[in-house]
Formats: sequence, structure tokens, C-alpha cells
Amino acid sequence: SRRRTRCGGSGVSARVGGWGGGRAPSCESLVVGVGNWGLRVRTSDGSDWAICQNPSTGNDHSPDLLRNVAYGDGVFVAVGGDANSMVMRSLDGVHWEEDLHPTDNCAGEPYPASCSNWMGGVAYGGGVWLAGGGNGALMRSLDDGQSWTGLHPDPKPNAIRDVAFGAGRFIAGTDGGVVIVSADAGDSWTDHALWDNAMSITFGGGVFIAKGRNWNGSGFDHGCSISLDLGDSWGDCASEILTAGAVVWDGARWVAGSDGGYLTSADGVSWTPHTSADFPGEYLFDGSQWIGLSGGNASTSSDLDSWTPTATGLPGFRAWVAGTVLDENLPVRGVPACEDNG
Repeated sequence: SRRRTRCGGSGVSARVGGWGGGRAPSCESLVVGVGNWGLRVRTSDGSDWAICQNPSTGNDHSPDLLRNVAYGDGVFVAVGGDANSMVMRSLDGVHWEEDLHPTDNCAGEPYPASCSNWMGGVAYGGGVWLAGGGNGALMRSLDDGQSWTGLHPDPKPNAIRDVAFGAGRFIAGTDGGVVIVSADAGDSWTDHALWDNAMSITFGGGVFIAKGRNWNGSGFDHGCSISLDLGDSWGDCASEILTAGAVVWDGARWVAGSDGGYLTSADGVSWTPHTSADFPGEYLFDGSQWIGLSGGNASTSSDLDSWTPTATGLPGFRAWVAGTVLDENLPVRGVPACEDNG
């Protein structure tokens, strides 16, 4: 395993737009977004963004589609694919190892083979990376995301769209509104049927929240469930957040965007409304500030009440995450840089 020295007091700082193939900031928060055709976007401040992406094929369901991204202990892992499990891995958001679990990597593995199904969710916890996706395929990495082994619990889950980790538990949201819970790093799972459609999973402050919406042809149906006992039992969320935006934990409180502003909660149960002009459609806390996205436009905020526009013309992400580039991982050698696309 890699040596964990944490961060020193003199990290190297750089503006993201100027990284190119060079060195990333160390010991600073880094936000990485992913999407269609191998899209990888990065920023250290919410103002300067670097973008790399493969040429469009006209069909976003391509082998290099990145559906989700997660961070754990100095490592960013992005997953996706189509009839493959695309895995990309980076220590700095600049240099990326690609296709770490190719389609010829699981010979003899029973159905559903982990390397020949797309991956929809990925999470890290307790030294373990876990990913899941199409046809209920699951896989695990014990070496910081460098290699992966298929998991085949019985019964097999539905297609997995999201995975989260908290307090020793992995929880995944699957098609059909079933949430599955594992306390043994993915070897076995307990099912909880909560809704009719796929749900995203978020953990914070000892609480898991499963949330989803589905287009019914004329509007959106919404589902939301909360667990206060690490996924053993689930109840309905407060009505205020049923139709609110994504729930985000910032280390001290929950935040969810709403009409005309946002909602906050210390426990995920009781929510307080706040008015905020220009509250973004997507929002993420990077450890020191909030970064928002709306229609390709980025903004930042220190307090959620006022937002400063910082960038325009950004591509749409399928997922994004904040992490920290660690001193001991720099400089990254022997891995190609994901070059800016212009």
C-alpha cells in the first residue's frame, strides 16, 4: 500500500487553467467533474477550469462515457462505460490511468461479469473501493483503484446507479427503487424496496438519504427516504426536500436547493428554509467554499446567500466530487496528462 504522509505546510499552488501537462496544486482542494466521451474537468478555486474530452462519436453511450466519480485517500476514480466497465484513476486530476478493468480482464467470471457491464456508481471507504452498474454487476478494489475483482452476491441486485459509504457501510441505489446495504465491503447485501425508480445515495452526520426523481411523460415523480441507523431501516424524508434539489453534506449540515433559495438541516430530519438569489442548480462544498453550476455557468459562495459568477461555457457533468491532492503523490510520473482541449 502507498505511504500516507498527509499534507505538509508548503503545498505548490497553481491556476487550473495553466496546468496542462504540469504539476497540480498539492494539499489543496481539487474538484473533478466527469461526463460524456471521457470528459474530465478540474478546478482548484471554482474560477479557473481545465477541460479535456475525447472527440464526440454522436452517441454518448460510448466505451469512454464517465458516469460517476469519487474520491478517497488521495485518489480520484471515475467509472462508466457502455458494454464495458471503464475505470479511470488519477492522483492529481491531471494525469489519468485509463481503462483499468478492460473487457478481457474477467475471463471465467460468472454473470454479470464486472468488466463487460457499465459502472454507474463508485465509492471509497475503509481502504476499499466499490463500484456497481449494469445488470447488477459489482466489483471491488483493495489497491487504491488500480485493479478490480468482480463480486457476485446472492441474490443479484438490480442495475446499480449510485454508491455511497459511511460508518462502515456501503449503500447502493438500484433500478426499481431498491436500496441495498452491505456491512462487509460488498460480499453480502440487504435489500430495501423504497420507491419505483433509481435513487442517489448520500451520507453525512451518521445519516443516509436516498433521493430520486423520474420523468413520467408530463412531469417528475419524486422519491426520498432517510435512514438514521446506517441503512437498517428507512422512513420518508421531510416533505420540504421531496422535490428539492440534491442533498449535500458540508461536514456540519445538510443543504438542498429549493425554489427561491435553499434548505438546511443539522440532522436530515428537520429543515429550515433560506432565501438566496441565483442559487445554482448544482452545488458542491470543496472544504472551504461552495461551487455552483447552472447551465454551464459557474459561481462560488462562502455563505450560500450570495453567489459570485466565476466562469461560463462549461460542459455538462454527469457527476463531480471534491478531494485533496496529497504531497506524497506529486509529481505524478509515468502517467499521461489529460490535456486541456482548448
